[in-house]
Amino acid sequence: MELAGTAVAEGEEAGTAADTLLATGLALAAAAGIPQLFLIADVTDWPREWYSCRGFTELGRSYSFLNR
Repeated sequence: MELAGTAVAEGEEAGTAADTLLATGLALAAAAGIPQLFLIADVTDWPREWYSCRGFTELGRSYSFLNR
């Protein structure tokens, strides 16, 4: 299962909604017997720190190159 391109509107309750979305996804995965999940976050963007604060740890980094 993949969740991609999820977003929460900005505002006073955005943090609560984002936490609820993540917690619900984790609970559904656990109920389905999925023992591990991974996320992809840009190293320079805020979600990386947000996921880290919620118990996710960095496993590695990937790189892409384009020769024009």
